[in-house]
Amino acid sequence: WELLSRDLKSNFNTTWNPAQYILIGDDQKDRDNTWWTDKVKPGKDFYWKEFKENILLKKFNLNIVNTVETDVDNVLNNIGNPKESNFERYGMVVGHVQSGKTGNYSSLICKAADAGYKFIVVFSGTNVNNLRNQTQKRLNEAFIGINDDGMCGVSEGRRRERKHIPFRLTTDTKDFDKNTAQRMVGGNFDTISVPIVLIIKKNATILRNLTNWLTDQYREVIADHSMLVIDDEADYASINTKDEDDPATINRLIRLLLGLFNKSAYVAYTATPFANIFIDYKAENPTLGKDLFPKDFIFPIDLPGNYVGAAKLFGSIFDDRNVSLVDIDDHQDVLPIKHKKDFELVALPESLRDAIRVFLINVAIRNLRGHNTNQHNSMLVHVTLYTLVHMRVHNLIDEYLIDIRNAVVSFAKLSNYREQSEHFRKLEDTFKFQQLEKNENLEYTWSQVLDSIHECIETVIIRQVHSNKKVPQLEYKDSQPVNVIVVGGLSLSRGYTLEGLSVTYFLRGTKLNDTLMQMGRWFGYRDGYEDLCRIYLTPDVQDHYAHIQEVTEDLFESFELMAEQSKTPYDFGLAVIEHPDNILQVTAKNKMK
Repeated sequence: WELLSRDLKSNFNTTWNPAQYILIGDDQKDRDNTWWTDKVKPGKDFYWKEFKENILLKKFNLNIVNTVETDVDNVLNNIGNPKESNFERYGMVVGHVQSGKTGNYSSLICKAADAGYKFIVVFSGTNVNNLRNQTQKRLNEAFIGINDDGMCGVSEGRRRERKHIPFRLTTDTKDFDKNTAQRMVGGNFDTISVPIVLIIKKNATILRNLTNWLTDQYREVIADHSMLVIDDEADYASINTKDEDDPATINRLIRLLLGLFNKSAYVAYTATPFANIFIDYKAENPTLGKDLFPKDFIFPIDLPGNYVGAAKLFGSIFDDRNVSLVDIDDHQDVLPIKHKKDFELVALPESLRDAIRVFLINVAIRNLRGHNTNQHNSMLVHVTLYTLVHMRVHNLIDEYLIDIRNAVVSFAKLSNYREQSEHFRKLEDTFKFQQLEKNENLEYTWSQVLDSIHECIETVIIRQVHSNKKVPQLEYKDSQPVNVIVVGGLSLSRGYTLEGLSVTYFLRGTKLNDTLMQMGRWFGYRDGYEDLCRIYLTPDVQDHYAHIQEVTEDLFESFELMAEQSKTPYDFGLAVIEHPDNILQVTAKNKMK
């Protein structure tokens, strides 16, 4: 009954209201901004209907799904109608870190395809493949319906007709290149009747190959077709950090791609829009056209009631902190924040050992709650920029985990187990302090949890995520729930989702608001286990997050004020609060020029 009650509450008590306002530019005010909902939408819902019925409604209640649809309809109304002869639109959707932006733009892609958009490009990640591959997997399931192994997602359990399967020019593990381009041989934009879709990194070589291929093969054809560009994490790499006469490479190539089509819509998605609103709105290049300033619309998305974000965790710097936060104050002699790339790490801070014990306890409790059959469990350890130090941290965690595993497997069923190993005493102390003391309604005793640890501990694995591709890769499969400790750095700090994240050990610092916020992989949805989550941070970093939360709230209030006054992205002087002691910067200085 307790499990059923918890599950029903997490599914049906969640509310989410559609966004209350959208900022639109002067040109946009004179356009038809109801072309989709009032004219085209009726009867045009094949891709959206399949995504809604086969994916969304199986995960979320109807209130949430209806809110997503209302928001996405609003965005689609404000990008061009494919039936027009020419258009260019520049907009931005502002969400929150780990709040569901991928689901939002997946819905937008489905509806845009129903509306008639022919060429759809999604930018995801920059130089590493993990985020691009994750985004490809999600769009395979939400929109395309096939992956490298066959039918999936919206097509799973039945066979979608070939005539409805979008033509993908990227695969589960391969970005766009000359070989994947050969898949179009024998067909072109006119003869292929389904949408053509690519999920690519913001990488100069890949973008250059794409624009060259389009120019060489289809220049006379593509101009008459409509293109939608989704720029995920649009404040990263897309910003022109150089002079307008000679723009930064990625910025130049994105604008060159947009210029190939007479009908193009560029929609930036980000949770940290500081760099985007500082783009020079007057910037225009004779060859490349306008810069990527969201001149036509800015659309801030509201949050559902079950979102765990900075406001809930950090509040104001004057408020009490959430019980999920745990101070790190023992690292300096063992693992200083500032260290060299060849730093010799010889031991783990006790606070990190405590975090590992919390994770093992969480795995056990979630097993008792019935989550082990279909939900992943993850722990994130983020303590360094350097691959060599990552590997040393991984090895020490592995040694510690093996010691605990050996003790639990050998002695946990004995009546005198406490006398056999100090690991049992420390596990019980951690359980009593980190769970019982902070979680008054925890429904299990230590004896039950220890039995569950004994049952689960051999399923816990460790993965590294960094530039060395020789190590086993992190992979989440729906059919095989995993309990994984992930040691990673920058590769995980932009957009990548760790499934079932319940424990984070974070020992990194940065002076940039947007970078620090994006590193917060612990933001998101924790239905059914929010009470178990723990985030280990230094007090200074906790204060930094509290400040960034105030900055973000102020910016959203500015957006609301602009909408109330019918101001446009052009004529409102957007400003962002700076840190009073100049400890933090809004964003990189070359993005604020």
